[in-house]
Amino acid sequence: MRKMHAAAIIPAVGLLLLASACSSSSTSTTPSEAAAPASSQAAAPASSEAAAPAVDGTQIMLGELPFDITNYCGTKPMVVGILDAYGGNGWAVGKKAILEKLSAQCPNVTDVLYVDSNFDVQQYIAGVDSLVAQGANVIETFDAFGQAPVEAFKKAQAAGVLIGNGNAIPGDAKVPADVTANVIPDMQQEAEMWVEWLTKATNNAGKVAYIGGPAGNLFDVPSLAAVNKAIANQGSGITVVTPEPVAGNWDPAATQQAVTGLLQKDPSINGIISTYTATIPAIMRAYEAAGVPYPAITGQSASMETVCEINKAVKKDPKFQVQSLDGSQNLHALSLAKLFAAFQGIAAPELGPTDGDTLIAYPSYINTLEGVLPACDNTFPPSADMSGALTKEEATAAFAK
Repeated sequence: MRKMHAAAIIPAVGLLLLASACSSSSTSTTPSEAAAPASSQAAAPASSEAAAPAVDGTQIMLGELPFDITNYCGTKPMVVGILDAYGGNGWAVGKKAILEKLSAQCPNVTDVLYVDSNFDVQQYIAGVDSLVAQGANVIETFDAFGQAPVEAFKKAQAAGVLIGNGNAIPGDAKVPADVTANVIPDMQQEAEMWVEWLTKATNNAGKVAYIGGPAGNLFDVPSLAAVNKAIANQGSGITVVTPEPVAGNWDPAATQQAVTGLLQKDPSINGIISTYTATIPAIMRAYEAAGVPYPAITGQSASMETVCEINKAVKKDPKFQVQSLDGSQNLHALSLAKLFAAFQGIAAPELGPTDGDTLIAYPSYINTLEGVLPACDNTFPPSADMSGALTKEEATAAFAK
């Protein structure tokens, strides 16, 4: 019988580290919608088309997946491990639910184990070892720690346990020796899209702050570098006023505090890049409190709350401009499919390369400059990212846990 549960981490360095339950923040979330659709399915994205193919030809979509996971189930019994760097926000809740949903479609998946390291690198490394010890055959993860866990990944792979990573750069890990799959955003392409959009939204005069996740995460530093390169590539007149990513912890309260501090120093900041656009309502509150007009905001990974608040705001101020690139949860779904195919010995060139990184271009979910804004639907969980491959019913169930 298939079981889905949080795995206890094996004692490490004399400490028993317990995997925390994956609970959503009450205000952190993802994209969405206003007039409630009659269907119980996820509200239709503004565009359900796949993003432009990345350099390897792989695509990702909004609200659905461009593959059928059952094609990669095979017949060998599998135990699936899900390892979160941080499972405490709405994006992580939805991502976990997608992976559990896909695993449940394979009758030969006998168990699904889960570990949340609560953004502690030692707990994360211990989580890899724990999942291996408990019999995981494949481990799908978001390595926000870069190089630190790579040795644990190598050790797991040497023991026959396949590692798949999504969305963050896992240090110098190479596919397929150190990890079996590495599905990551094409950061330069993403940055080029952000810069092009901000240049238009600020009339080529943007003073832009970059708001990221927890300090030290291995997504924001290369992403910000790509932004600066894109500004130079495009000859844009915008400037980034934050030389390093500002730690917003991918959390509404921390983001609001960070933006408040920036505005106290420079209230002329009129552009924001947020790598978790589910925190846009927090950014809006910071600007309201400072008595400063809303900035143009771009980034990735929105929430229903974000969509609803933008819908309200643009009615009051049609000049308020927002962009969000989304579908990021679905990178982990693709990573899992690649793991299943590799473990089962199924050739799957349609899933992307097996000898290098799989680069993905995020589709655009919100773009008010072009009139693209999903409707608000207050019957969805506020933190739900409906650009991921969950129905309304599935998202509601995931956030009720």
